[in-house]
Amino acid sequence: AFLDGHVEMVSLAEAKWLIDDAKETFAALRDGGPMPIHRQLEQDAGLLAQAMIAYAAEHDGLAPADWAATFEYLPDNPRKEGEADQDKLRVYLSPKARGNTAIPEFVNTPEGKAERDQWINARSMWRSDALGANLWRVPNPIFTIMLHARPDAWVEAPDRRQRKHVRRLAFATVDGRGDTAEPDNLESRVREAKDLYDALRSEGPLPPLDDAMHDLRTLSDAIAAYARANEGFLPPDLGEVMPYVEGLWGIHDREPARIFLIRADETPENVAEIPDAAWIREHCSYVYLGDANTRLRDLRGTNATMLIHAPIDQPFDYVVFGDVRQRVPSIGPPLGTPSGPGDHFARSPFAFPPEVVAEQAESSRQAILEAGGG
Repeated sequence: AFLDGHVEMVSLAEAKWLIDDAKETFAALRDGGPMPIHRQLEQDAGLLAQAMIAYAAEHDGLAPADWAATFEYLPDNPRKEGEADQDKLRVYLSPKARGNTAIPEFVNTPEGKAERDQWINARSMWRSDALGANLWRVPNPIFTIMLHARPDAWVEAPDRRQRKHVRRLAFATVDGRGDTAEPDNLESRVREAKDLYDALRSEGPLPPLDDAMHDLRTLSDAIAAYARANEGFLPPDLGEVMPYVEGLWGIHDREPARIFLIRADETPENVAEIPDAAWIREHCSYVYLGDANTRLRDLRGTNATMLIHAPIDQPFDYVVFGDVRQRVPSIGPPLGTPSGPGDHFARSPFAFPPEVVAEQAESSRQAILEAGGG
């Protein structure tokens, strides 16, 4: 039986490694001892990601330029209250180096900190294409890789899907969650993330799925601003939100018509347009489920899980476990206000299979109409 409440029957070999893994994990949680190495690396990746997010919160969204800059922002290990700075430095070491590297004690002086920073940057096993990029501009933080272990820093870990031990690398996403993945599967996601970070730095077009998610987040924020200015009511259609669009940057600032179009619908002619209400109603790619008789606050606690989605008949390709699957991005009602660095991604878009989006869109539209008395 598993912690989520489900039960299974498995082979003797699989039962053995499941039980051994559980024993070691629970012993570590109970006594503060060492975690299984794959779980320790998941935790360390998450701690380092949280440090990058905390750094960005104090630097206008910019990620640190190197690994040394993350050290002062590392949160305490949740299992080791009052952990010494010397022990915290292990988060940067590869699995092999953790067992045979003597970690020096650096004095708390400018010279000592400079030596510590040099030590971190020279020995960090982590890699990231996000260093120096603006994390607040990442449209899909839940699935975008922010950092990952270098290729030779793999560990053997049990894989429930394949029912065997496999080589895995640790990584963390932009929302601060650590995990592990097989090298080949992780490599494709790292490439996708690099394309995104390169686009953010150059202020050029984003990859197609990220571009759609950027649009949805921007439109969601504009709807929230419209509601604040109109007694809490939703706009009748997306044609009314352009005056409330804020925070555009790069190519979207130069060509704001792009935020109403998926990549497949963009042409040199229509992206050059200045979008007014009539143009938006005629050309907008995105499907809006709102109703002018409904107040935004009335959607709390309803089945309205979706407010805008991309066209269902034009799904985007998305790689999952090495397989190319089709996904349609969507975003829910903009309820709540971010209150801290960890909440910056609270209203992020999601991407689901087309049939799931169709079902949720229908139920959400009905819930929105009912909330407005329709």
